Amino acid sequence: MLTPTSPLETLHTWLGSAQRSALFQAVPGAGKTTVLEKLSPEFPAGSVTVAFSKEIKREFEKRVQGRCLTVHGLGYALLRDLKGSTQFDPHKSMRLARAICGDSPAETERAVTLVRAADLNQLNLGGLDLNWLLPDGETQDFVRAHIEAYQSAAFEDFKASGRVSFTEMVYLPALLCKGKRFPLIAVDEAQDLSRAALRLITTVGERLLFCGDAYQSIFGFAGADPDTLQSVSRHAGTQTESVVSRRCPQEIIALAKRLHPDIEAHPCTPGGLVRYLEEDEALESAAPGELVLSRNTAPLLRACLSLRAQGRVAYIRGVTLGEELLKLTRSLPQFWSCPRTALANETALVHEQSSDGTPDARSLDRLSILNHIVATGATSESALRAGLAGQDLPTPGAVQLSSLHRAKGLESEHVTLIGLGRAERASPHPQECIQERNLKYVGVTRVRGAVGAGRLTVAASREDALTWLTATPT
Repeated sequence: MLTPTSPLETLHTWLGSAQRSALFQAVPGAGKTTVLEKLSPEFPAGSVTVAFSKEIKREFEKRVQGRCLTVHGLGYALLRDLKGSTQFDPHKSMRLARAICGDSPAETERAVTLVRAADLNQLNLGGLDLNWLLPDGETQDFVRAHIEAYQSAAFEDFKASGRVSFTEMVYLPALLCKGKRFPLIAVDEAQDLSRAALRLITTVGERLLFCGDAYQSIFGFAGADPDTLQSVSRHAGTQTESVVSRRCPQEIIALAKRLHPDIEAHPCTPGGLVRYLEEDEALESAAPGELVLSRNTAPLLRACLSLRAQGRVAYIRGVTLGEELLKLTRSLPQFWSCPRTALANETALVHEQSSDGTPDARSLDRLSILNHIVATGATSESALRAGLAGQDLPTPGAVQLSSLHRAKGLESEHVTLIGLGRAERASPHPQECIQERNLKYVGVTRVRGAVGAGRLTVAASREDALTWLTATPT
C-alpha cells in the first residue's frame, strides 16, 4: 500500500526503520534526484548509489553524497576485490566465439549471434527465450549447440587471465559474490535492471532503496527485465510514489496522460506548447539547443545532414555520422566509381520494388541520405570522412539529435519528434509492445518547462501524431 506522505518524508522514516528495502516510483520531473540528494547525507558510511549511465553518474557525483557507480562499475569493483588481476577486455567475446565458429564472413555473423545470445542469457540468469531472440530455427539450433561451450570457455578464460567482457562485469559477480558488502545501495532507474544486476545488488546490499518508473522501462532488448519493479515491490517493506511532474509543461503532460493516465503536471508549471508540423518545417524552425528524437537512426542521419546543409551546427549523440554514411555507401556495389549513377540506380530500384510505385518511409530515408552524400561532392571514402571530421562533438547551441533509447536522462525546453512509426512492427510478445509505448512516453516527457517556454514539436499532422501516440503494436 502506497503511503500518503511525501516521498522524502516516507523514505526518511524508512531509513530509521529496520525494514530492508524500499521502492520509490516517480514520473519524469518528479524530483527523484532531489530526493536522493536530500536523503544521501543520512546514508550509512560505505553506502553506494548506482546510476543508470556514466552521464547520470557524473551528475549524481555533483549532488549525491557518497560513492556513485554504474551497475557495471559496481560489478567490476567487486570482481577486482575477488580477483585482483581482473581487467576489461572488449575483444574477449568475439575472440572466443570465433574460436568456436570460425573466421569466414558467414561464420563471423554466426559468432556475433552467439555472443548476443550468450550475453542476454547471462543477463537473464539462464532464462533467455531463444524463440523471441532468434525466430530462425536453424540459428536457434546452432546457438543451443554451442552456447554452453562458449560460456564455459569464457569462465575458464576469466579464471586463467582475469579478463572479463562488458556483460560479465555484471553476470560474474552476481554468481560469485557472497555476503553483504555495502550497508545501503540506492539504485536509480531500477526499472531497467537485468535479472543478473538485481541479483548482484540484492546479494551485496544490506539495505536497498530502488527508484524508478515502470513507464520508462525501455531496455528489454538489451537484457533488462521488464518485471523488475514488480519483483522489487513484492519484497519492499516501504513503498511511495510521486506522479506530479515539476518539469514538464501542462500541455505536454496532457499528451503524456494518453500513455500514463496517472501522471499530473504541477500547478506552477507553464502551459507550454504542442505543435504539429511537416518534418522539413520542423527542422527549419529548430531552436539552438533543440533536442530532436527518433525511434531509430535513419531519420536522425537524414535530419542531421539536412540541418548541416542549412548551415546549422548539429550532431547525433553516440553516433559518428561519417562512419554511418560509409556503411550505407558500402552496401552499394561500386558506389564511389560514380556516386550520381549509383544514386540514380538505387532510386529506380526502390521505386520498382514498391508495390504501388511509392517507396515506404524507410526507403525514402535511405534515398535522402544518399542524396545528401552525393551533394557533398565527395568522390571517395576518405574525402567524405575528411569533410565531416570534427563535426560530431557536442557544441553549445547545437541541435542535438538522439535515439529515444539514448534520450534517457536528457531534457530541453524545445523537443522535436521525427520518424514517427518508422520502426514499429507486429510482435507476439506483450512486453515488447509495452516497451514501444514506453519509448513514446520517454520522448514526450523530455520537454522542460520554463517561463514562456516548453515546446514539443511533432513532425506529423495532429491526427497522425495522436494515432501514432496511442497505437501500441500488437
